Amino acid sequence: MATLRQASPDCQLGDEINTPVYKVYKRRYIGLLQLCLLNLVVAWNWINFAPVAGITAEHFNTTIAVINWFSTSFLFACVCSNVFASLALRKGPKFSMMVSASLMIVGVWLKYAGTKIHSLGLAMLGQLLLGFAQPFVLNAPVFYSETWFTVSTRTTATAIASIPSPFGGVMGSLVSPAWIFVPGDVAKTSLWLGIITTAICVLTPFVPKSPPTPPAPQNPEHERQQFLPGLVNLFKSTEFYLILFPFAIIAGLFNAISTVMWMILTPYGFDNSSVGLSGALFIVVGLGVSLILSPIADKWKIHLIMMKIAAVLTGFSFLAMIWVPPAKSKSFLYGICSLASIAILGVTPVALEFITEVLYPLRVELAISIMWLGGQLLGGILIISMSYMSDSNGTYQPALYLTAACALAVAPLTLSLGLFGRREYVVMQRSKEQAEARTAPFDA
Repeated sequence: MATLRQASPDCQLGDEINTPVYKVYKRRYIGLLQLCLLNLVVAWNWINFAPVAGITAEHFNTTIAVINWFSTSFLFACVCSNVFASLALRKGPKFSMMVSASLMIVGVWLKYAGTKIHSLGLAMLGQLLLGFAQPFVLNAPVFYSETWFTVSTRTTATAIASIPSPFGGVMGSLVSPAWIFVPGDVAKTSLWLGIITTAICVLTPFVPKSPPTPPAPQNPEHERQQFLPGLVNLFKSTEFYLILFPFAIIAGLFNAISTVMWMILTPYGFDNSSVGLSGALFIVVGLGVSLILSPIADKWKIHLIMMKIAAVLTGFSFLAMIWVPPAKSKSFLYGICSLASIAILGVTPVALEFITEVLYPLRVELAISIMWLGGQLLGGILIISMSYMSDSNGTYQPALYLTAACALAVAPLTLSLGLFGRREYVVMQRSKEQAEARTAPFDA
């Protein structure tokens, strides 16, 4: 009998015959960095026309409403490719990253060609390909961290790889207004963004495919899980639905509010700088907090507690947002945007890791894809519907009533996790099993 153990960084594979060695490698940071960069540029491409919709509309000789479809169609394209992304992730994170990089290179240059010759249709085709590309990297952080990182650092790794996606939206919101002043700048900006995107994407083949030895014990049932049987078992899980609906609806609300914030605030006298700062706070604060909460969740395994607290804070922040525009207070606006950001983005990596833990040994590529798909689909629907929800005064207060109702409606679903005799179904099963495997005897 030999004892199962985790190797030190200097341990050699032949040190102990027939003993599994669990080891992490410094090369894992290469892929983590590349995944961050891919998520950054694809999100940047999503939002780069939105902050300068008026100038872009003039460039294409169309209306602002048509230009807004660049953002909306991107979300619907993401919805269409999510299932394919889940299948690609079964072949490994690198394969999924390669697919995304290839689609991005083609999409970004079609988009540039469209802007160069003033062809709205060609530019929109490029945007759709960029939308198809996003799920292949947006859904990948959980699986990359599982492949390369130990149990004690996976949530942190997931957070680091997930942060660049919303940060890419911030980049687009800040860079486009700084680069585009007249219609002629639209094509130039698309060219530079194409060069940046291509320079990042061509590095993807150099990402290591998988570690020589796994970072933790692997469950054979998890590794051999077939797609259709796994799908059936997934849809039988009550916990999956209790996590899916709140995640998808809140993600949809976040995407919608991020897009229509200017429309909601400006009728009450908020200027562009105030709207821009509130949009940045709506994203950046939560990203910073996620880097603090993720290591805490890793160390203490309090994912569920964090999610329940976040559910309450999210409902409260969207409810309070109803009074933000009429109050005309910038400090109130900034405070509520920061609180919502903490409650949503601060806990997103924790939720993604939690569903991986509680559904184990099921493979959750499709579960993660469905969660993001729901958020993107609802985001697109909400953006369109909220645009028509003005009242007799020309304000969009009814849209805020809708967002508050949705956020409050799904909070009880998260709060009910582990209750009503289902405590055993919210155990951190993957971490528990792998910890037990390290100390269990192994037949040499």
